[in-house]
Amino acid sequence: MTRLGRLLPALAPGLFVLFWSTGFISARYATDDNGPLAFLAVRLTIAGVVLSLVAPRRERRLTRAEHRSSAITAMGMHVAYLGGVWVAIDRGMTASLSSLIAGLQPVLVALLAARLLGERVRSIQWVGVVLGFAGVVWFTVDQTSGQNVVVPTVSWVVSIVSLLGIVGGTLWQRRHNVGVPLLGGTGSQYLASAAAFAVLALTIEREPITVTPLAVFAMVWAVVMLSFGSTLLMLWLLQRGEASRVSALVFLTPPLSAIEAFVLFGDPIGAAAVAALAVSAVGVWLVLRTPADPRS
Repeated sequence: MTRLGRLLPALAPGLFVLFWSTGFISARYATDDNGPLAFLAVRLTIAGVVLSLVAPRRERRLTRAEHRSSAITAMGMHVAYLGGVWVAIDRGMTASLSSLIAGLQPVLVALLAARLLGERVRSIQWVGVVLGFAGVVWFTVDQTSGQNVVVPTVSWVVSIVSLLGIVGGTLWQRRHNVGVPLLGGTGSQYLASAAAFAVLALTIEREPITVTPLAVFAMVWAVVMLSFGSTLLMLWLLQRGEASRVSALVFLTPPLSAIEAFVLFGDPIGAAAVAALAVSAVGVWLVLRTPADPRS
């Protein structure tokens, strides 16, 4: 085994959180010049084609059933989740509120994984889930207090759809796609998602793609760091561990996104956001430190 192969299990959770946290930043850049659905259609087409080309030949030979199952994951994890988050931000949802809604994902996954996947969530892990979510709520309340934020109804609706999508996609991936080759399966997911986004962009959004330096930067970042970085890492982690443990990492992303927004955009941030990150980090540590149940 190479040195990278030995280090990857230790580095993967931290890299996943870092890359995933930049999703809200990428959405903010990308929607300045383009409609979110059209942008996502192009992004996932590029990612899907690249993965299909670089994947070893044996990983490209998916069965019809594997393509179909990968497409189901794609509709939840990519189309519903990504589309919901990006459209919500484009229509007026603040990154803080969007993060709070997304922060419900680990709670729902932990609840449903025990019932649907047979995963045993221990008491100390439930403590971690509560602490992780408490940190997200604390951060969000601190960031939005004193602000007169009016979020359109459509943003709330698509945010809820995005939450249900990522929960359903995560559970389906863990239950049905563990044996699907990672690169070939992910490429299949991306191409199925790209087709769905193209149809939605042409029928609902109807905004042309505008090529600007900012849009190109956002596209490169989204493809490399999000499609090739965070999503591949999440799918790899789901192949190796429990859905509830992987989803707990999402608790760390809202406060980290706020720190990134402070550095890049000068968005206000205080000590409370850093404290919230610490609380969420403790919660995630409690979830991950407990050995996986061998029965799951």
